[in-house]
Amino acid sequence: MSWELFCFPDWKLLHIGFTYNYILLNLKKGSSKIHSLHDRLIPLVSSKPLNTWVKSTIHAVRHASAGLNTSNQHNIARCIDKEREALLRFKQGILDRCGLLTSWGSQQGNRDCCNWPGVRCNNQTGHIIELDLHGNGFLNFNDYDCHLEGKLSDSLGELKHLKYLDLSSNNFLDQPIPAIIGSLSYLEHLNLSCAHFAGEIPKQLGNLSHLTFLDLSYNLHLYANSLQWLFHLTLLKDLDLSNTYLLETNDWFQAINSLPFLRTLHLDLCLLPSTIPTPFSFINSSSNLAIFSLANNFLNDSLIFEWSYSNCMLFTYLDLSYNQLKGRFSNAIGYKRSLTYLDLSHNTLDRFIPRTIRNLKSLSYLQLSDNSFSGPIPNEIGNLQSLIYLKLSNNLLSNSISDALHNLKSLAYLDLSHNSFSSSIPSFLGNMLSLTSLDISHNLLIGVIPVYLIIAL
Repeated sequence: MSWELFCFPDWKLLHIGFTYNYILLNLKKGSSKIHSLHDRLIPLVSSKPLNTWVKSTIHAVRHASAGLNTSNQHNIARCIDKEREALLRFKQGILDRCGLLTSWGSQQGNRDCCNWPGVRCNNQTGHIIELDLHGNGFLNFNDYDCHLEGKLSDSLGELKHLKYLDLSSNNFLDQPIPAIIGSLSYLEHLNLSCAHFAGEIPKQLGNLSHLTFLDLSYNLHLYANSLQWLFHLTLLKDLDLSNTYLLETNDWFQAINSLPFLRTLHLDLCLLPSTIPTPFSFINSSSNLAIFSLANNFLNDSLIFEWSYSNCMLFTYLDLSYNQLKGRFSNAIGYKRSLTYLDLSHNTLDRFIPRTIRNLKSLSYLQLSDNSFSGPIPNEIGNLQSLIYLKLSNNLLSNSISDALHNLKSLAYLDLSHNSFSSSIPSFLGNMLSLTSLDISHNLLIGVIPVYLIIAL
């Protein structure tokens, strides 16, 4: 994942826009589909700031939906006194920079914590089952960001029935993640990302045996010496530990491989050990893994290819960029027919781009820049009718620019710069009506830039 991905591609924003309109249309119907939108939108978002924005949109709609669904219900249980007091103790240590907690109080008329912003209760028992207090900050907070700031109270441990906890994008002043969170045994969703936690990940998180979603990403001073606690989270489906220091975790691969239901995995910027421990097996590893990102690490072991190609038949997203992977780009990539996003940029992969790439007919994003690929662009690339983004810059590619690119009717971004392409600029580039960005600089192309190409772009 290169930093350029923080500039979000317009085509993804368009998809998100359509889906957001879909949310609004279904809101008044109380559609249960709203609660699965995380699965539809978050996989599209590799940029963390926009990931946060999408989550904020989803959660806002979920709470609005919950309000509409319960507004006409009667005899709804009110919150438990002990749990209300726990929330008020939590509030005491927090500076609320966006007024989210202003209505939290013990005064008459404010006592029912089930009506407090960010709180959701079980309608029958009154127990708090959801606490969503996410902010909108990322890494560098200012007074204009809507976020909470302060120290977390252990009073959260009183919320024994909590299933959903989101404290992401706040500023908890580099305190350790409270070990008491590991006592919330009913927890299914835990998001502490971008929240300025520091120190070692508490092994008590391994007690959360019902957890299906865990995001501890982008806490800049968080680390783990072992991921042994992950072995106990056998129901986990979505895991993001990006920007967590994992250099000493020699068991990271075994831990990930032990999660049979895993479908999304992000371990970007983790300084993972360069080699995968051997022997390793595919036993218990998930066959549902669709999103797999290990970008910005020191990986130089080709076994990561063997594992990713041999397993995870539902792959849609693969990002191994900014590593130290070397050698041949395996023909086995052609078996991953469900791939829509592939980024292997900034490695030292060499030789030819495999012709089996023709099988990736669902691929919309292909990033192979900054490697050592040589030879021509394979004509088989013309089979990728869904391709929108293609970047092959900073390689050793040669010969003429392949006419097969003319078949890519949806292509909007094309970068072939810093290669050794020769002959004249092909005329078909001016007829690619979807193309909005073209870079063919720093090659061996000859002749005058055609006027039609300037007009087309």
